[in-house]
Amino acid sequence: MWDGRGTSDHTIVVYNRHGVTVGDGATVDVHGLVLSTHNFTTEDAAAGRLVFTPEDGLSPDAAIVNRGTVTIRDGGFAAFVAPEVVNDGVVIATL
Repeated sequence: MWDGRGTSDHTIVVYNRHGVTVGDGATVDVHGLVLSTHNFTTEDAAAGRLVFTPEDGLSPDAAIVNRGTVTIRDGGFAAFVAPEVVNDGVVIATL
């Protein structure tokens, strides 16, 4: 559960095979955001590649849930990687 406020000039990557929730009233203001229930290797991440693979033990109920406000800065991106994604909040991004 991500509650409260998160701000960064960089891309934030959060991985949890059981799911990730941005809580009601939470605010996230970042250049880029990846929320994932699928794993990736340290080697790929260090090389700037995010290759996601579901791992053994992935919860069948694993989901990315946004109930807050996610703001992606110009030139950034958001990726929600899971078997289920629920957006009950707001995602703001300039295309």
